[in-house]
Amino acid sequence: MSKDISTPFENVSVDYVADTDTAETETSAPATPAAVDPLAERGNEQYRQSAAVHEIVGAPRREKYARERQQREQDRAQRIAAAGGGDVATALRGEVGESVLDVLRLDRIAESARKLEHRVTEERREAEEAMQLAARAEHLDAVLADGWEAAAGKAKVPPILAPHIEFVDAVQHVLSPSALADTVTKRIREQHAEKARQRVKDVLAEVDGVILSAAREVLEKAGSAADTLTAAGIEFDDRDGVIENGTTDVLDAFKAWKRAVGTWSDVQSARRWVGVALAAGFDPRRPETLAGGDHGEAEVTAWWSQFEGSRVGVAGAHHALVWWLENKRPAPAGVAQSNEGQGSK
Repeated sequence: MSKDISTPFENVSVDYVADTDTAETETSAPATPAAVDPLAERGNEQYRQSAAVHEIVGAPRREKYARERQQREQDRAQRIAAAGGGDVATALRGEVGESVLDVLRLDRIAESARKLEHRVTEERREAEEAMQLAARAEHLDAVLADGWEAAAGKAKVPPILAPHIEFVDAVQHVLSPSALADTVTKRIREQHAEKARQRVKDVLAEVDGVILSAAREVLEKAGSAADTLTAAGIEFDDRDGVIENGTTDVLDAFKAWKRAVGTWSDVQSARRWVGVALAAGFDPRRPETLAGGDHGEAEVTAWWSQFEGSRVGVAGAHHALVWWLENKRPAPAGVAQSNEGQGSK
């Protein structure tokens, strides 16, 4: 056997065979640029220019809106802080809130109002039915009278059903007492709101007593807890220090302080609620809720006047109690003191 076989590709001539694969031929062929529509290109350019102008012209306006939004947020944050912070609300909540509601018994006024509205609804239904029947009978009698008269005179009897159907469909609703009932219901709700506000005024001294009693109890517990923590050299919010100390007295005092902060928030929320009720009253459309609107003045007044002879300038129940400790522990103020004169507005 020849040794040339061990070098298989030497001295071998290969003829070129054209590739008949159309797909490869198509991809390898140079791309033909798409025709450009001058009108379309002009429109795209105009759009780009318009967008650029809009961006430039609108920039100052967007910056202005951003500044105004930021200012509104800052103002809102300041109002919330001035009224006690986010942990105080215009609401009756917690045990003190329940106690105030027990004194006010606004639910009795609401129940009476519901009975009045129910009676109006019943009467409206009865009146509508009676008036509809009476009106129908009266109109039908008039139509039939015309028919009798024509028949007796040997004349053609005029239409009977057509005019009566027209009356029933298009005229009788004018006689419905619904509009009057709506007016009466609206007035009932207005009076409901007025009576609720008057009730707050009438029992204000009793409400004051409930809130002051709760406030004194909270301050007594807060003061005792603060004394224990201070004696141990621990800040009121120093959880790590409490854990490191490890004594039962310190742990109990720390928990008592936290509970006092939560209850103090409820006490001030109740004071604020009563202050707004005296200053603004209740919503005449939804008389079981306080009147809407901006109650910033009443809310701020309720917060800074929470202690007798003092003006609290910090936000939050925790900081208010710390302020109380640092300012010789003044007595708590009642609702009547901070809202004197507002009930007559």
